[in-house]
Amino acid sequence: MSKSIDWSKPIRCKDGRPARVLATDLKGDWSIAVAIERYESPCTDVGSGEYTNSCLPDGRLSHESTQPFFENIPERFEYVRWLNVYEGGPGEVLYESEDKARRLANLGLVSTVPVTISGERE
Repeated sequence: MSKSIDWSKPIRCKDGRPARVLATDLKGDWSIAVAIERYESPCTDVGSGEYTNSCLPDGRLSHESTQPFFENIPERFEYVRWLNVYEGGPGEVLYESEDKARRLANLGLVSTVPVTISGERE
């Protein structure tokens, strides 16, 4: 089974469509109510917008499903570190500040450049 869903955090469908939690305290097995963005398709007359569905607390839409239909949206991060570049190539250490990189530079420093690191954490 996949990692459990934290219903207090933003969610999406596993196919990437936006979804949002409407309630987490419905009575019975299907205790989670979710609004799901519709697929946009020229083949149907349903139109865009949202529809609602309920699911099990683990995010499955049926007892027979083996995987949840929903997942938490990973948190994005981005930070900048500083790298010293020397006559022979880049250094091996990323520093938290430009000032620290310059203070700890070795002989032959050509430049100190910012390096942006970004990604998603679960």
